[in-house]
Amino acid sequence: MLRYGIIGCGVAAKVHLHYLQHNPAVKIMALCDPAPVIPKEFQALGLPFYQNYREMLEKEKIDDVTIASHHYL
Repeated sequence: MLRYGIIGCGVAAKVHLHYLQHNPAVKIMALCDPAPVIPKEFQALGLPFYQNYREMLEKEKIDDVTIASHHYL
């Protein structure tokens, strides 16, 4: 099972979240977004939340991440 982190919790991340949640080979471990408040869909997961991706990667056992940032980034 892949332990996943999601970096970015905006509109595009909701699509990523949907597919990751429905993949039996994936377990979402943590979320990261520089914004202090994230959408309710992500809050409802009850996962650890970080504002710094480096901290998330240091503290959580994560095999892979999805980066859902603005297209210009």
